[in-house]
Amino acid sequence: MLTLIGIILLVLLTVLLVPIRYRVAIEHGELFRMEGRASWLLHIINTKFTYLEGTPHIRIRIFGFVLYDNLNPKKQKIKKKKIKNIKIRKQKEEIPKSEQKKVIKKKIDKNMKEIESRTNDEAEHKKDEVFINNHKSDTIRIDQTHKQVEENVNILDKKDEDELRQQQKVRLEAPKIRVVDQEQQGVEDVQEEGAEEEKSSILKKILLKMKRWKEMISTFFIQLKKKIIKWFETLVNIKQKIGLISDFIKDELNREGFHIIYSSIKKLLKHLLPTKLKSRIVFGTGDPCSTGQALGFMGILYSFYGDKIQVIPDFENKRLEGKHEAQGRIRLITILLIVIKLMLNKRFKQLKRNFLILKEAL
Repeated sequence: MLTLIGIILLVLLTVLLVPIRYRVAIEHGELFRMEGRASWLLHIINTKFTYLEGTPHIRIRIFGFVLYDNLNPKKQKIKKKKIKNIKIRKQKEEIPKSEQKKVIKKKIDKNMKEIESRTNDEAEHKKDEVFINNHKSDTIRIDQTHKQVEENVNILDKKDEDELRQQQKVRLEAPKIRVVDQEQQGVEDVQEEGAEEEKSSILKKILLKMKRWKEMISTFFIQLKKKIIKWFETLVNIKQKIGLISDFIKDELNREGFHIIYSSIKKLLKHLLPTKLKSRIVFGTGDPCSTGQALGFMGILYSFYGDKIQVIPDFENKRLEGKHEAQGRIRLITILLIVIKLMLNKRFKQLKRNFLILKEAL
């Protein structure tokens, strides 16, 4: 039991104390090339990333064996297939020959049954097709007979209608003159009544349109009033929220909490960012005056980057080329210590509570 606890502690300490080392190299100009490496515990776990002409390449190794390679996935598949084939061969070798013969006979019988079922299905399908074709021909014949009968009936109906029309013409020719005078008087009366009705209908339409316009105008102003009230309420709410946020930021305890967060983030970045940095930049704008101005601006920033960045101006050509290298290391124990210190700090806890209160108020 004690040995097991000792092994677990040793593994935890190695994970926490042994750093992850990384190296990044970038070249840009006519071509863009990037290469990155990360290793842990004397290159037991090693990862490599390269990016050249738009094709990324990622490779992960453990104890020298390739665990993952995005450009050679076939090798991994071939290995898996080989393992499966070896397992199948071993199973076959374990089974005796008599049992192997029985298994082969069973497979042959299954294949024969499948072939017979397929042939039976094909024969039934052909029978169904013959029956459907016969049925279609019968339906076509019945439709043709129906059409002929309908044509004969229509011819007879037309003959009867022509005879009736001729009889009506003969009857109406005699009293036609008297009916014409009565019809003229009736038409005049109807025209007068129609003109009066048209006038009344036009007035009704005008009144209806006026009412509709009145309703539309009143609804428009009501909606506009509601929208203005909503805008005013939203503005008041925004003003209140801004006041609460400003009070939260101005509070001294909260300011101290923000300062602690800023300092912990600064420590984290200092630990994660590279410890060694080398950069060589060759630049030119094509105009000697503007390149000189840019060089002067970079000279002002020399106190920040120092000897880490080498700047070479080109006063004749327009170009931007460079080589950049960065190295660093990351220890998990330092990250854990920074996070634990931040979480246990009283000012940070108070800031967290105040933030929750502010969230509820908003």
